[in-house]
Amino acid sequence: MTEVLQIFSQFLVFTVLLLFPLGPRNISSFLKNYKYSLFDIISLNIIIHLNIYLIISFFSFDLKILFFSLLILAFLSLLYNAHSYCTLILKQNYLIETIFFTLIVFFVFFDLASNLKLEWDGQALWIYKALNFFHNNSFSDLKDTPLNSYPHLGAFIWGFFWQNSFLQYEYLGRLMIPFIYLTSIFSALDLFRASKVKKILLLIFILVLTYDLYLFEGYQEYLIFSLILIFAKYFYLSQEKNESINYFILIFLAIINLIVWSKQEGAFFALILSFLSVLFLNIKISKKILILLFSLIFVLLNFYLFNLYIGKFIIHETAGHMDLREIANLSFTTDIVLNRSMIIISHLIVGIIKYPVVLIAILMIVFSYFEKKYFQKNIYIIFFMVMTFSFIFVVFFFTSNDLSFHLGVALDRLLFQTSSFYLPFLISFLIKNKMH
Repeated sequence: MTEVLQIFSQFLVFTVLLLFPLGPRNISSFLKNYKYSLFDIISLNIIIHLNIYLIISFFSFDLKILFFSLLILAFLSLLYNAHSYCTLILKQNYLIETIFFTLIVFFVFFDLASNLKLEWDGQALWIYKALNFFHNNSFSDLKDTPLNSYPHLGAFIWGFFWQNSFLQYEYLGRLMIPFIYLTSIFSALDLFRASKVKKILLLIFILVLTYDLYLFEGYQEYLIFSLILIFAKYFYLSQEKNESINYFILIFLAIINLIVWSKQEGAFFALILSFLSVLFLNIKISKKILILLFSLIFVLLNFYLFNLYIGKFIIHETAGHMDLREIANLSFTTDIVLNRSMIIISHLIVGIIKYPVVLIAILMIVFSYFEKKYFQKNIYIIFFMVMTFSFIFVVFFFTSNDLSFHLGVALDRLLFQTSSFYLPFLISFLIKNKMH
């Protein structure tokens, strides 16, 4: 019973914290002429909070002081905005979505709590980084953890909420990630006007496609999945609401920064998203240069800080990737190239079947080709898909480890992280075609 109450209290803490600092009275500045929802408020506040946590993680700081300071400010903000939230939920007819969100969050929380185990990466890598922050240590202390050049944002979230739970059970710190995951999905669904029944059916459909308890057991994939989904939601919106473009650029840059610090491949995903923004946003060239410049700064700052405080930055030191000198000295024959390519492609197909959002997106791109205007509007989806597939292909083509083993333990998770980018397009296509 005590653990049940703790899980309920974690839900309340997450909710109160993430209704701050943006609220119904000031979010309209960001989302002009857009009927925002409760989940838009929470998702944008997630981006703000995670950037705050990231900054704090570089310093020796009493995390309880940070936690209770934010909680007190958030509670005062909630009191100030209480009437506005009631209006938003009741008068704008978001009550059903709010109830469904709460029920599904508790289902996932209790599912995680009843399966108390950490999978390989959680046991061997991430829990040590989480413990570093649980004990109020700083970024520089990560040098004493396994694979110390891995980014640490997810581990900080884990350690932060682990420390600031009443019972201080480690899984209570991990509950924030499913909360972020579900918020990102509900926020994406709010992009589109549809009946409550259709939205519920779409929600169930997306959860069936994307929910995997295994990835909540110490892995970081859902963090990048959720950040990319929030990015994709506002990128889709930017194609419709150009008057809010300056705010969207701020949102994109804030998310790109977080992705860089989530996992090592996050740096590459961040650059893909920045190139996407430059090519497909209808903005001045000066703003495109700023997006590229800041994205590069985020990536280079990541390299610099790891070299400064940890003493090195090595990309996947145990994954067996070749360095540039090894690649330059390679003499691949046609047979070797074809063999490695076929192995990668076969595992790619298996990964797409395991996490079929990508497969469904490919099919919908093919179907949408016959509606030229709609197809051209969503051409950026193809660009993102080609860039991510190319990145995945190159990463595994030049691994020096056993290729089949490396593909078997990593490729499907790379696909899963980026699959969220296709969800707004998928939802849009289904609603446009009336879900027949």
